[in-house]
Amino acid sequence: MKQENIKKNLIYNILYQFLNIILPLITIPIITRHLGATNIGVYSYSYSIANYFMLFGLLGVSNYGSREIAKCRENKDALSVKFWSIYKIQFIVSMTVCLLFLIYAVFLSSYRTVSLIQSLAVISVIFDINWFFFGIEQFKTTISRNIIIKVIAFIMVLLFVNDEEDLWIYTLIMSLSILFSQLVLWFFLFKKVSYVKVPFKKSYKHFKKILVLFIPVISYSIYKIMDKIMIGAMSDIESVAYYENAEKIVGIPIAIITALGTVMLPRISNLVSKKDTFEIKKYINKSFRLVLFIILPMIVLLITFGRELCTFYLGEEFEASGLLLQLLSTTILFVSLANVIRTQFLIPYSRDKEYIFSTIIGAAVNLCLNLILIPKYGAVGACIGTIAAELSVLGYQVFVTRKELNYVYLLKQVIKKSVLSIIPMPIIFCVPIINGDAYFTVIIRCILYIVAYLLLNAKYLLFLLKTKEY
Repeated sequence: MKQENIKKNLIYNILYQFLNIILPLITIPIITRHLGATNIGVYSYSYSIANYFMLFGLLGVSNYGSREIAKCRENKDALSVKFWSIYKIQFIVSMTVCLLFLIYAVFLSSYRTVSLIQSLAVISVIFDINWFFFGIEQFKTTISRNIIIKVIAFIMVLLFVNDEEDLWIYTLIMSLSILFSQLVLWFFLFKKVSYVKVPFKKSYKHFKKILVLFIPVISYSIYKIMDKIMIGAMSDIESVAYYENAEKIVGIPIAIITALGTVMLPRISNLVSKKDTFEIKKYINKSFRLVLFIILPMIVLLITFGRELCTFYLGEEFEASGLLLQLLSTTILFVSLANVIRTQFLIPYSRDKEYIFSTIIGAAVNLCLNLILIPKYGAVGACIGTIAAELSVLGYQVFVTRKELNYVYLLKQVIKKSVLSIIPMPIIFCVPIINGDAYFTVIIRCILYIVAYLLLNAKYLLFLLKTKEY
């Protein structure tokens, strides 16, 4: 099977991540004004619970499947057997989870109608085979098909969600878009694999390994999904909306890093099977450098203008999201570096125990701090718990890989890129308020900062544009 270009795959996967974040973000100013903070909180709260069921339905298949498919992608027969043996486990587990969610939605949910509609998103897990296409590095297939569905959903939200009574319509549109985006990939699956009847015993061999990689998924979800559930249960539903929107904005730079990790995991896994250690370490160092180049200026801008961004973008009702955004922005660095270590070293080398333990540490730190801080400080307490959790995850992963990875190089890059991110800061404060318009001034300041930052990094930027890789 032809080896795909990493740079192209990275662009495709960034688009994939952006579609999941940017399109909803574009609709947020409209939705927040039409539905209001309470309805946004209800949607976020109900989807967070549905998302937990979705995580259980998929278990650890995403990372495990991508890794295992990458190892045998050159052999179609082996690829077919591997796919169907893994998918059989996913099908059985996800069907069971769907039934459990329906029971929850009907008998236990405080928002029955919304939860029943969310069941469409939960059902989508049955058909989720993104991991297969990621494993064979066919990211274009996923992106080119899903983009149509995302755009259609975006247009439908703009057309049909007009007031507070339309919460169920908004939920239906979002849930159907998730379901259809999974279904469409099946039309292209059989060009890559043949149907093979796999004995259950052969599938069961994967179950334990999939389950092992599910532990970090559920641990990580504690401080990505449980936060909102705990805020809703221990504080108030409006605070869930404030936290949700701040988290979505922070998710934009994190999406880029997630895209890099998704692209590199199958490539590194393939190199591990060939025992090409030199090439692996070269890619990891390149990734550290690229990550820092991208995220550090974003962190600076979000911390500096977080309050103005939320007020202007979301409306006066969401002013409280500003402080939450500034706090959560600090986690971008920790998440990004840990993502490189996880997807380009721990998972490809099957160092699952270290990966699992790092997320358990993060989950424990987050849960303990949430229980202490959320009742007193609400969403701010959840932010503090998330910051501590992400830092503890990174700290442990660095500790267990200190002998294999070049952290001296990383430290030098952190210092160098941090300095280059701070140097343009005077430009921000030298621009006076233009015509009394504070928001327009913020836009001008951000543009000038970005231009100055890119000029300071012109040599590296030219390298990125010229190279076929990164």
